[in-house]
Amino acid sequence: MNEQVNILLVDDQPAKLLSYEVILSELGENLMKAHSGREALEHLLKVDVAVVLMDVSMPELDGFELAEIIRQHPRYQRTAIIFVSAVHLTDLDRLRGYQHGAVDYVSVPVVPEILRAKVSVFADLYRKTRQLEQLNRELEQRVAERTAELEASTARLRESETRYRELIYTLPVAIYMCDTQGHITLCNEAAVALWGQSPEIGKELWCGSWRTYNLDGSLLPPEECPMAVAIREDRSVRGQEIIVERPDGSRSYVLPYPDPIHDAAGAVVGGVNMVVDLTERKRIEEDLQLLAQMRERNRLAQELHDNVAQALGYLNLKIGQTHDLLTGNRLTEVGTNLHELKQIVNETYADTRAEIFNLRAAPAQNVRFLETLRQYLDKYQRFYRLDIDLVFEADETHFDFPSEVSIALIRTIQEALMNVRKHAQVDRALIRLVQGAEGWQINIEDAGRGFELNGATSKEFTTYGLKIMQERIEGIGGRLEIVSAPNQGTRINLFYPRG
Repeated sequence: MNEQVNILLVDDQPAKLLSYEVILSELGENLMKAHSGREALEHLLKVDVAVVLMDVSMPELDGFELAEIIRQHPRYQRTAIIFVSAVHLTDLDRLRGYQHGAVDYVSVPVVPEILRAKVSVFADLYRKTRQLEQLNRELEQRVAERTAELEASTARLRESETRYRELIYTLPVAIYMCDTQGHITLCNEAAVALWGQSPEIGKELWCGSWRTYNLDGSLLPPEECPMAVAIREDRSVRGQEIIVERPDGSRSYVLPYPDPIHDAAGAVVGGVNMVVDLTERKRIEEDLQLLAQMRERNRLAQELHDNVAQALGYLNLKIGQTHDLLTGNRLTEVGTNLHELKQIVNETYADTRAEIFNLRAAPAQNVRFLETLRQYLDKYQRFYRLDIDLVFEADETHFDFPSEVSIALIRTIQEALMNVRKHAQVDRALIRLVQGAEGWQINIEDAGRGFELNGATSKEFTTYGLKIMQERIEGIGGRLEIVSAPNQGTRINLFYPRG
């Protein structure tokens, strides 16, 4: 619905004012009446007026003078002034009226339709002009607000970019960025230190290092480095360790974390890479692995020494007994002792071979559990004529452990199988591998003579190697459980937890 506008009717004759009011009432606008020029000015000072319909000939202040006063006020520059004249006007009179601000003339007698049409046109023009001005003000306000928002957003973006760059520069880990052609656009001091040189921004490609290599020592071409792959294939690259070489020839193991960078439309415009130096960690891992190997060698050497010393002591005792029997001419008992001595020598020889085999196997690196276990079981079955069934109650691929865990588990299994061979008096054993919600379980079972677990002495625990097995499993965060009873076999359960 259109907003009403004010129309001011000015004439010193009340009858004419009434006739104008009747004619224009159909327009639906707000009609105001003034009986003189001064009264008209009072109305104009209070409200905005769209159209002024006035008589040219009025006492005190005629139409020309009133029009000139109205036009001098900035507020009424767009107000339409229509003169009504009862006398014949010459062209000079009309020109004078236009010069004083009139926009049209209506002659008397007034034709209602013509008057309504003229007033309606100027009222609509005034109304639309005001609406246009309002829309223009709103548009200007919106433009100003949007401009302020953009300026604030730009300022925040600049501040964010500054902070981002400051963060990158101060981070202790190497970070760099490059465009889609691989030219480095930004790098921090940690990256420069890692590469051993400061790359030429905008010219150096993919990686600021002198050269890069795969872990097997083969040269890694720049176009195949992780950052190049991430940008070319529009994906993150993870888990690819590489070696970087500095200009002085020194090398470092690193793990890159490259990601592509996209613009607002989703197109790849470059990449960012965080490079973690693994050199020190690998050096520590190697030292720890070497220390563990040395400890394992010492333990095996001590076991070899103890077993041989124990066997020699027992042999010495048996030889003394045999000498006494021989002196007493008790030949039957001498034969029995000699047979037992031979058996002890054979078992000691076999145990010594096993310990030496374990001692040689201790320094293995990158041990794969199932592969190493199968190799050991194959040799064990050939050497000692003990049939071993390997049973999986989970997918084989789930039994992949770190090297130190694999070594500890295999060593414990070896101890358990040695107990089966030496004490269980059976020719078959079973190894069962189970995976559960809390971790892994490995059972070594036999149906041999077993022993009384609750009444086992400290010497028996040492003889059976149970304490060593327990310490070995606890050393990797696991636990050992033994189930045994006389003539009911033995089951040794090894538990290794997740995480």
